[in-house]
Amino acid sequence: AFTQHQRLVNFEANLKDIAAHNANPNKTYSKGVGDYTDMSWEEFEQHFNLNAPQKCSATNNKRQC
Repeated sequence: AFTQHQRLVNFEANLKDIAAHNANPNKTYSKGVGDYTDMSWEEFEQHFNLNAPQKCSATNNKRQC
């Protein structure tokens, strides 16, 4: 489990990333603060199981939906 201090460190790092992204005029979308802003990217991937193999994907020719 993450400590309150680690949550704050994650939040501050993600807030810097959000500000840098939104300051770039070449970006076509903006980022904002949300429910998961205090998570590290690794924790976010694990929470949403983003590294699991896909059975259905628009980017692969094996559509088994």
